[in-house]
Amino acid sequence: MQKSSGSKTLVHALALVGLGGTGKTQLVLRYIEQHKNRYDTILWLDVRDETTTMSSFKRCCGALSIALEQRPTDGLLHDAPAVQNLLAWLAARGKEQKWLVVVDNADGLDKRSDLTPIIPYNALAGSVIITSQDGKAAKLIPRAKCTDVDRMDVEECKALLARCMEIDISQASLGLTSCLEKLANRLQHLALALDLAGARIRDDMDNQDSGDNTDTEDPVISAVEQYLVDLEEHAKSVLSDSDLSTNRKTVWSVWETILSSLKRSEQDDDSDCPDFTIQLLKLAVVLGPAIVHRETFRAASQSLAAVCTALKTDLTVPPWFKHLLKVSETGTWDSFAYRKTVARLKRFNLIRPASQDVYSEHVSLFDTHPMSVSWPGFTIHGLVRWCTAAQTQQAEYEICRVVLVWACCRTWNECDDGVDFRPALFEYIRQRKAYDLIAFTEKGYADSCFTIGTTFARVRDYDVAGAFLEAARDWKAELFGENASETMHVEVELGRFYLLRSFCYDDPVDGNIDAAKAELVLGPIRKHTEGWVRIAAASWDATMMAMQLGEWSAQVRKEETSNSTGEEAERRRMEAWSKYLAALSVAISAQLTALQLGVQCLGQNHRVVDTLRSNLVDMYGQRAAFDLAKKYLDDLLARDEMSLGKLNDRRVRNTERLVTCQLRLRKFSAAAKTMREICSNSRTALGHDDPRTRARERRLEELTNLMSAIALTTTTEERLELEKELKVL
Repeated sequence: MQKSSGSKTLVHALALVGLGGTGKTQLVLRYIEQHKNRYDTILWLDVRDETTTMSSFKRCCGALSIALEQRPTDGLLHDAPAVQNLLAWLAARGKEQKWLVVVDNADGLDKRSDLTPIIPYNALAGSVIITSQDGKAAKLIPRAKCTDVDRMDVEECKALLARCMEIDISQASLGLTSCLEKLANRLQHLALALDLAGARIRDDMDNQDSGDNTDTEDPVISAVEQYLVDLEEHAKSVLSDSDLSTNRKTVWSVWETILSSLKRSEQDDDSDCPDFTIQLLKLAVVLGPAIVHRETFRAASQSLAAVCTALKTDLTVPPWFKHLLKVSETGTWDSFAYRKTVARLKRFNLIRPASQDVYSEHVSLFDTHPMSVSWPGFTIHGLVRWCTAAQTQQAEYEICRVVLVWACCRTWNECDDGVDFRPALFEYIRQRKAYDLIAFTEKGYADSCFTIGTTFARVRDYDVAGAFLEAARDWKAELFGENASETMHVEVELGRFYLLRSFCYDDPVDGNIDAAKAELVLGPIRKHTEGWVRIAAASWDATMMAMQLGEWSAQVRKEETSNSTGEEAERRRMEAWSKYLAALSVAISAQLTALQLGVQCLGQNHRVVDTLRSNLVDMYGQRAAFDLAKKYLDDLLARDEMSLGKLNDRRVRNTERLVTCQLRLRKFSAAAKTMREICSNSRTALGHDDPRTRARERRLEELTNLMSAIALTTTTEERLELEKELKVL
């Protein structure tokens, strides 16, 4: 309030916005207490509804002795005599007659078009403070300042509790301050909840039998601890208690009001793309306390249709959920409904923007993204979560949670694009029972176990992965038979899992046990041509790990980190790399044979055959044979565009691998052109602020800058050095 609003109608204009119960009204009262001498007149208007608004104007007119004539009106609030006369009185004040009007509880602005005409104005003497849960409250006054009222910090919380409990915080012991901090954290630092809790604890202390207790702090600590127990066991009753609330507001009533307002707004929304604020809020509660990532919804949209077919006929996915995961004509996620819904939840401070850094472990030559990526999303205030959960019928949202997580995992397993989101899914799966058998057909349950198991195996969480994959294998064998393609597909993944895990033990004995398990599973499958092809396609990661952890790798690391020089050291290094290249040649030969057999028994367009082609791209890249890598990559891209379209995750990722090939083949202009196409497709499919889009745009910028520098260089030596940087970009 110290700076002019710049408005032509008021000297100062401020909107305090925040979640219900954050203490907006108390802040205004404190400001008035500290600065009341600045104003000749201070008025308080409660505008929570039309009745209280009219009552407030009449009360203010009475206090100022403003006469109210009786005359007919057209029924509009701003046309009422009390409103017109008070506004006129304030507008007529002179420059030295400073006044302040507080417009309290300016909520529900979507349905309160009557508020703007009743805001007082006076560019010489007037100031207005608006309090609201609605982030759009500042728009009631042109150029009004807007301040978000967030949670209190810990010290403020303890001071507020102490004041309400009528104790001196400066004299409190460590035990008591620790209790107060615990209570503050439990109530999520919310001013209203703390105020009511302090009053309740003070009342409980007054009603305690003092007995022979000589320690003056014991009753206080005992009362705080008892309140925490009551809060844990009877949360709704405790947070709904209004006996000690001076204005009859409680945590429950404040949030129940705003949730009811959102429900009415949804019901009245007749647009072609309504928002689903209550539904998304309830789904986020069911997902658990983790960050709700936007990527979860985008990825799930790509596999929603496939996952829904696995549900039992009497369990359907609700229309609102399908609308949030709607796919556009191009096959990408139509995020309009999601963005509209999230914006509304942010507007009412029910959620907060948040991000989570997820570490992705990849070793492929073609992984060009950063290893740690920050995935955007949102979190929910703890007490909002509690209030929402108390009104949520779990069954419908449990189905949505399961479908969302399964569909997201399925998409990410289909397209490993170098920036792994899968670690962020752990909390969604671990917070609650991952799947309920009654929700799915038997085949659907087996598929879901396979998807989740594969997800955890890809990110090296082997304990969880093994349980899911073994369950999937058992179900598939029972449903389709031991030798069916469906069963074979799962067994190959299970064998690959055992093989990968065998390389991760410190004790070789444990590794040998898993290696034996892998052979037990994969041995019988190798006898079938299709099984051998599937094993070859799935084993590339395991083959690479074996080579990386093998004797040759240890020798290479030893030689490269040694200080030895001369012909003998160089000979040992070359010998180690020769072993690596020999092992790689054997692996390539096996993949080529598998590709030929795969085309014969599965067909040119089978997913397993494409996996073999993709493996060869990586293998030839490891050998620096980028002309051969590009040959198979061109084939993959042509098939991807035909079957998936240009904007599909997998095709965008393969196109990015093409850039690496072009750079290594010194086709710099072609690489820049391809990279521009990738950035354009990534912005369309994923959005401008997606971490993958940003990483790709950074790569394009670096590529462009290096090419410009090469064009300007005057010496061959500088040019070769810049080209070296460009090739490894």
